[in-house]
Formats: sequence, C-alpha cells, structure tokens
Amino acid sequence: MRFVYNDASQDETYVSAVEAVVANKGKIDVLVNNLDTSNPAKDLDIEHIDPEEFINTVNINQKRYRQGNITQHLSKSGLA
Repeated sequence: MRFVYNDASQDETYVSAVEAVVANKGKIDVLVNNLDTSNPAKDLDIEHIDPEEFINTVNINQKRYRQGNITQHLSKSGLA
C-alpha cells in the first residue's frame, strides 16, 4: 500500500500522483480519490463558513469528478 499526497487543486500534481505510484510499483490495483480543500480556520460552521472557500472546494471536487477520477490518464497510459 502506498499513500501519495498531492495538491488536488493543481492539475500537474494530481496526475503526478498516479505517475509516482506507477513508477514505484509498476501498476495501480486500487485508486482511492479523496479530496478536501477546506480550510478549518475558515470553515467554522454552516453559519460562519467563508463562501469563497466553500465554492472553491465544490469547484475542485466537480472538476476532478469531470476528469473521471483520473481514469482518463490511466487509460492513456494503458493502466486502466
């Protein structure tokens, strides 16, 4: 098992996380896509949440979902 941290808000690091695992292990058996871009200092509760932080989190999660949870990259590499 290998955990790879990356900044999901950046396309380059999102793809490089998959490449790092493949380079180390040769293939990917299971890929868990778990995103969180929230800022605990700003996400205090529903009444006091920073609207921009909330929208940023939603946008990043939707963007990654639209990318097919990186399966497009895996398919192009012959890994999916």
